[in-house]
Amino acid sequence: MKDNSRKKYFSVKEAAEYTGMSPSWIANKVRSGEVPSFPMGEGKRHRRLIDIVHLDPFFQKERAKAEAADLVRKAAKQNINGAASTAKGRTQ
Repeated sequence: MKDNSRKKYFSVKEAAEYTGMSPSWIANKVRSGEVPSFPMGEGKRHRRLIDIVHLDPFFQKERAKAEAADLVRKAAKQNINGAASTAKGRTQ
């Protein structure tokens, strides 16, 4: 893997390496406009570059969403387990 820590603009492939996500996932986020990018060249198959200034905040938001979802799952699991043990105690 290349050292991309000092680069300002990434290709989709480099952004994938930088974030640990797949290139197709990054490309989908670029296509949908969730990750801002700008075209280099013309035509249908022009290359898109992603400014790291936009990439880092996007992934901070994505990480926060994932962590929140994980907390909700854990809380739901604890509630289910707690309710099951309470129900057991009532039947005994």
